[in-house]
Amino acid sequence: MNIKKTVFISLLFIFAQSHAVKIVTTGAPKSGIQILANCIKEITNIKKSANIKGDMLLDAKQMQQYDLIIGTPVYNERNLNIIAKHNAKVIYIIRDPRDQIASTAQTIYTYRSHIPAAKNKSQNQIIDELITNGSAFYAYQYPYPEVKQVKGIVDLYSFWLPWIEHPNTIVVTFEHLSGAYGSHAQQKEIQHIATFLNIPCTAQKATKIGNSLQSGGLFGLFKKQPKVGNWKNMFNAQHRNKCKNIAGQLLIDLGYETDVNW
Repeated sequence: MNIKKTVFISLLFIFAQSHAVKIVTTGAPKSGIQILANCIKEITNIKKSANIKGDMLLDAKQMQQYDLIIGTPVYNERNLNIIAKHNAKVIYIIRDPRDQIASTAQTIYTYRSHIPAAKNKSQNQIIDELITNGSAFYAYQYPYPEVKQVKGIVDLYSFWLPWIEHPNTIVVTFEHLSGAYGSHAQQKEIQHIATFLNIPCTAQKATKIGNSLQSGGLFGLFKKQPKVGNWKNMFNAQHRNKCKNIAGQLLIDLGYETDVNW
């Protein structure tokens, strides 16, 4: 290979690297951000990824250094400006809010000795507070002042729902991506992400990626996968009624119920 050709290829590589697409994950906590990030890595072969410090606010310097930013950034002016500057693509994962509450409650209960608001509380009490309030739990983990004003699950979701209308955003569901609705639905969801990222992805490749996600990868063979519909086992009658009254319309809007009489 002559010197001119070598220089030309090197310049092309540098140009391609400098114009690599920036990808940002988002969604409510415990909605499946990690499975989404793993899927993106499989599709793109991105090596340079980073977790957002504090999860909710993007960092301009971090965006410059990494191609995949993993976290739950809220929809606000600061984050919008950073995304616009880098023309980043946003992938918003949603999950049945009831399962999101159930999963969050399990985690909080497990680590309750380290969380002041959860000390001496039962798992049922934690579920109840996540439906009706929850700010004390979320404010402990997320250094975003607005979290302290959360009055319930609907307030919490208002931090992310506007992403649905953002032009550089697609919405995927945890249920499809995890394979809970079958391998065909999972394959289509993976291809949906690939198409959004302008990356070819055959059905065979999507199936392979899906199998990897479900197994947790080579070192996740014994990893327990998040359950879909586990809220039915964890919610008592009071939880169901409160969730129906407070979040009935949210569940309809997200496509998890067709009417409030579930």
